[in-house]
Parts: sequence; C-alpha cells; structure tokens
Amino acid sequence: MKKIIVALMCVWGLPLLACEGCLKKNIGQTVTGNGIVATFKAKLGDFGFLDGQFNTPSRLGITGDSLWVVDSLNKRIQRIRSNGVFEFSFKTILNEDGEASVMDTPVGIAINPRGSVYVTDMGESTLNVFDTLGKFQKTLGKFGNSGLSFNQPQAVSVDSQGNLFIADTNNHRIVQLDETGKKILTIPSSEGQLKYPIDVAVLPNGDIWVLDEVGLKQYSPSGRFLKVLRTFNAATALDIDSQQRFFVANPSSGNIIVLNTKNETLLTLTEPLKKPLDVLIANKHLYITDIGYHAVLIYQLK
Repeated sequence: MKKIIVALMCVWGLPLLACEGCLKKNIGQTVTGNGIVATFKAKLGDFGFLDGQFNTPSRLGITGDSLWVVDSLNKRIQRIRSNGVFEFSFKTILNEDGEASVMDTPVGIAINPRGSVYVTDMGESTLNVFDTLGKFQKTLGKFGNSGLSFNQPQAVSVDSQGNLFIADTNNHRIVQLDETGKKILTIPSSEGQLKYPIDVAVLPNGDIWVLDEVGLKQYSPSGRFLKVLRTFNAATALDIDSQQRFFVANPSSGNIIVLNTKNETLLTLTEPLKKPLDVLIANKHLYITDIGYHAVLIYQLK
C-alpha cells in the first residue's frame, strides 16, 4: 500500500488556508529546546497562481539569499528572495524531439556546487536538469525499475562533490548518480528493509540518511544499512545541520521534531505550523514549506 504517497496526495491541491491574523500574532514567538532556540520570523506567499503564490509548495533549495520553491501543483519552480521578493519562475522542458512542454508534478530539488538545478518529476518519473536561470538542459531517466529509471521519485539531494542521491520512492531504493547522470550506487529495498523512501540527506563523512515509511535510517557511504535511529509515521522530510541535529517534518501530526544522534528529542515545533512538508536549514534559519498555508514559513535558529 502506497501509504506515504497516498497521504501526500490526499492533501495536495486543497486550499487549506489558515488564519492570517493567527500567523501575525505568532511572529516573534520563540520555542526553546535543549540547546536550540527557534523564533518564528515570517511567512512568504499564500495560495494562488500568481508570482509569489503557491499551490502545494513541496521541496526547497537555496543559493545565497534566494529560495528555490517547488510549486508542485502549479507545475513550476519559483525563485524568491528570503524577504519574499519574487525573482523568476520556470517550468518548461523539452522532449527528445525538442518539443516544449511543462513538468507534470515537480517535487524534489537540489542545486549542485557548479550551479546545475535538479528537479524530480514524480508524475513523469524523471529527473530534469536546469541552469540557474531556469533554462532546461536535459532529462535523466524514465519510468521503470532497471537501468537509469525511476518510479515516482520524490526527494533529490546533492553532496559536496556534486553527486546526486534520489529517493526512488516506488522502486523502494536510493539511487546515487554522478553529476553527469552516470549511476554510481543503488541502495536496494533489501538493504535495511527500505520501503517507500521519501527523503535522503548526506553528511560530509559520506553517511547517507534516509527517511522512509518506517522512519529515519542510517547507511554507510557504500550503502550498507547501519541502524534505524527513530521510527516515524508519515514523516515527509529531513534535513541535518552542522551539529548533526536531524529536523524531521510530519504534515499529518503538524510538527517538526529535532533530534540528535542519540535519538534524544531536542525540540518540537508545533503552532503556528499546520502541515509542514519540507524543512531546509541554511544561514542560521529554518525554512519550511507548509501546505496548510500554501506558503514558506521562516524561523531564526540560535
């Protein structure tokens, strides 16, 4: 049963708009945990189809002061400044014959050190490559389970060398590619009983952390299963900060949990969160896509 995907699709596209006044009242709200303080600073965007508006924002990327927001059901990527100023958007891809179309259901995004932008298209089961101006470069993969193929891939991450790690969700595996698209490694479903992986993150030491239907799992750089750090029910996103603290988003419970490598809970963020789908840590801030607001929420971290 495709529990994770079904859970996401049940809320995608619904205008789950929350009280604007409640958000304004929460600006400046501070939550203190064990060695971490999070202060709610801003909300960017709302439900809609215009520039700077979103219809189910899923994953986030960042370069400098610019956020790359995967605006999934508007079938586009939007780049906006962290102060909310819209920069540009893009959605056009080309097929093998050079004919233009738009992405079907973009979900994941990652930007490598040399500026290539990678976007997973869950609807087409592909990985599209763009430059930093949104110009289409190429498509990697196709629907399937052999060779360079995917089945509803969701998250994509990149390491410091430019290698790509794709959560190939319905193939129950993690696929590692170099930046040219050559396959390097596959972590199969048999390794640690990997089931519907939905997010993946890589540490500087090469360890691979995967969020799947069971929970948060650790793998070695060679793809060997090491352990389950914690079980989660329907969690959707993971990011890891420089202190190896894990930020896990769960839209079904409406919270973000922060834990350490000892599986100790350091902080739980709830209100004003509604349905947090993705988390991104950068520049001493926590960026969250929340599909309850169809917006990006920003916390300052100390």
